[in-house]
Amino acid sequence: MEILGRAEGLDPEGRLRGPRGVRLLAETHYLRGRAAKRCHEGDRDHTDAVRWYEKAWEADPRHMEAAWDLGHLYYDFLRSPEYVAKAADRFRAHVAERERRGMPPLDEERMAIVAYARRLAKEGKGFEAGTTTPPREGGPGEK
Repeated sequence: MEILGRAEGLDPEGRLRGPRGVRLLAETHYLRGRAAKRCHEGDRDHTDAVRWYEKAWEADPRHMEAAWDLGHLYYDFLRSPEYVAKAADRFRAHVAERERRGMPPLDEERMAIVAYARRLAKEGKGFEAGTTTPPREGGPGEK
C-alpha cells in the first residue's frame, strides 16, 4: 500500500498528458482496492476495497477489472436493491468492454451472475437473507 500511495503521489490528479495518465491513476486505485480486499479476505468489511475500486472506476470507466471487481463486491456484500442495480451496471460495463476489445464472452457461471443481477435490478430487488448465488432452474439461491 505504501508503494501504491507513492505511485499515486506522482500524479494524484491523473493529469499526465493523454489518456495514459488517467489509466495509470485508475490502475493505481484498482491495485489499492485489490490489496485492501485481500487484507480483509474472509472478513465482511470491504469498505476500503469498494472505495478504491470506485475511484478506479471514476478515473477510467473502461477499466474492465475494476468494473467486474466492484460489481462483484456490490453483488456479494452490499446486497441492497440500490447496490444490486449498481452491480448490474458495472457488470454491463465489463461485458461491453470485453466485447469492445474483441475478447471471448464470460464463462457460463459468470454470465449467470450477470443475468441474475440484471434481473434483480430490473425488478428493483436485493438479495433474500442467506442466499449467496443465483437460483438454479428458478429455485432459491444456495445457502
